[in-house]
Amino acid sequence: MKRFASILSVALLFVAFGPFALRVSAQESTPAPTDLQATARASSLTDYPELKVNITGSAFELSSQQVPAGIVLLTVTNSTQTDTGVGVLGPPPGETMDQLLALAATPSASPFAFPQFLYHAVIPGGPGDVPPSKTVQALVMLPSGDWAVFGDGPQGPAFFSSADSADSNTNAPAANATVEMGEFFFKGLDQGVSSGSQLWEVKNTGEQPHMLVLAQVPEGTTTDQIVATAEQAETGTPQAGAISPSDLTFVPDSVFLESPGQTMWLPVNLSAGSYAALCFVTDPNTGKAHVTEGMVSIFTVS
Repeated sequence: MKRFASILSVALLFVAFGPFALRVSAQESTPAPTDLQATARASSLTDYPELKVNITGSAFELSSQQVPAGIVLLTVTNSTQTDTGVGVLGPPPGETMDQLLALAATPSASPFAFPQFLYHAVIPGGPGDVPPSKTVQALVMLPSGDWAVFGDGPQGPAFFSSADSADSNTNAPAANATVEMGEFFFKGLDQGVSSGSQLWEVKNTGEQPHMLVLAQVPEGTTTDQIVATAEQAETGTPQAGAISPSDLTFVPDSVFLESPGQTMWLPVNLSAGSYAALCFVTDPNTGKAHVTEGMVSIFTVS
């Protein structure tokens, strides 16, 4: 497994019509999902228009350049040999994609700083990890407008649009659990969740972008231990209570990135055990990763 510190490294290179890559990865030894999400889980997703995304070594290939506005099923296939996260991104209300591209092309103060334009863009979500040769799915809400598929590899963004049509569907699917993200917390997991295939509704009710990264941890692990481990990885300074990075097994089920006010639906399939939910977005006010500011939830899957 990659070092825990590698997850805290968020780097993005964006040039209009060139590479657009967000790196938040620690999945080398994670268990792989099935070729598609389990049939029982996928059956609740088929009522929605679908956008298929095929990841190649150099591009995101889309099945269509226009989809019905509303909730859209992203079906993402990774045809490369590298774990890849995928998200959907668009300009905020009143702005154009060209304006967002111009902001994205503005150099950051540091090549390793969390890109400022990601605080500004509308990011409905997307699957945080698509293992090589696998396919994963997620539901995202796409109002009418211009959008781009982006990821954490060398691929450039793939542009498409959404428009109201007879096929638009804005009815939320039935979810097994609701997870709320904010500054700096997760709600909805502390009472535990069931194992097996299910659908989570994931909401960002905060004022900053957030992500949902899941890792299986030893039973009895505490929030303070996870925070100490993250601080140690971020600063390189030993922290009392930190655990070994090898004690965290990151799982593919995750949310790549989600903007304030957005809701998406994430298929998950977790085995029984103890887990931690974490967010590695950088707080623009402090420069610290959200996980080091206490954005951790320890929960049990049974």
